[in-house]
Amino acid sequence: MTSITPPDHGPRYDSMGDSMRFVLSSADTDGQYTLIEDTMKPGMHAKLHLHREHAESFYVIAGSVNFTIGSQTHTATPGTTIYISPNTPHAAKADEHGTMLTLWSPGDLEGLFRDFAALTPAQASDPAIAAAISTKYDVIDLASPPIPSLLHFYDLLGAGQVQALLDLFADVPQIDMPLSGAVHGQAVMQLLTQQQQWLRERQASASFVDISISAARIVVELSLALTEGRRNITLPVALVADRRGDQISALRVYHSTWPLTGQHIERAPLLQPQQQQEPPLISAYMQALSAGAVDSINQLFSADGSVREPSGAEHTHRGPAGRLAFYQRAFASGGVRLQHCSATVDGTRCAIEYICDQWGSRPLSPQAGMAVYVWNSADQLTAVRIYDDVAPPRP
Repeated sequence: MTSITPPDHGPRYDSMGDSMRFVLSSADTDGQYTLIEDTMKPGMHAKLHLHREHAESFYVIAGSVNFTIGSQTHTATPGTTIYISPNTPHAAKADEHGTMLTLWSPGDLEGLFRDFAALTPAQASDPAIAAAISTKYDVIDLASPPIPSLLHFYDLLGAGQVQALLDLFADVPQIDMPLSGAVHGQAVMQLLTQQQQWLRERQASASFVDISISAARIVVELSLALTEGRRNITLPVALVADRRGDQISALRVYHSTWPLTGQHIERAPLLQPQQQQEPPLISAYMQALSAGAVDSINQLFSADGSVREPSGAEHTHRGPAGRLAFYQRAFASGGVRLQHCSATVDGTRCAIEYICDQWGSRPLSPQAGMAVYVWNSADQLTAVRIYDDVAPPRP
């Protein structure tokens, strides 16, 4: 198909200090992308957010724009092109007049601004309505507290901003970490100070993996890069925070100790088992996991779906053959029983905190763990990421 937009034509919307002209709409490109000419005013600020399924490209024509992408900041001047892949936290701010082109792929972004433009003043001031529209068009807000501090938990800790982390808590601080166990009250300050030193000694840096958000909980997945002597370690870490308004009431940290020490620990349960409302796909996975049904569990994945072990990205098993080999080894002595304690469901993501108390025919000491399950629009698993220290029973 061919589409031609004359100069100064195309629908316009004002948003976040911008005047946005839709040069090519989704309909013009058969849904492949939307192209926008963005005329920025001083003070334009697109707050921290991400898109699950959409990529964005920006080309600055005039002025300058300060982009925050992950934990990095970039000043884009005329001629600069920036590409941001799906599921990448980012923000943009302009302190002067400017112009840039924005390409959103696949298309349909114009619906976001069209729906906002149709709101009455009362509707526009309702956070729930704004959130529903944003989510509909794959705009996931990451700027609302306490999310930013959780995203930058290790950055803040490494920088010595312990008070900023204590301020996360609405009441008495409560943190449970694999190596320290449960810590409450004033002892949290000491724990965080010790963690700060530990991270500095290992030149730690954290990168974003994913986030799952519900009304009750926020689950942040990070990859922690560490230097231990001559070893470079990449440690998958998950933070689970119980929400209380704009703060949290408790924080639970999950990771394996195997990459750090070469040994597993038995981590006692952190929560009590409770009946959970879970998507049917997750229930089907758990039934196959408990039964040790290799073929059944493998068929729940997309063709390139993967399962990542707690010990890191190098232990990721992708595709039918990779998953088959993994689950055959895992189920050599039988299935794995998990008792679910919490379920954080966010669109096509579900984070489960659990107790593992049986692997095969032999019971285990009850142990805490967490895993995140991601699926596509065809209701097929695309990723399973495990955060526990549970070792298979010895023969």
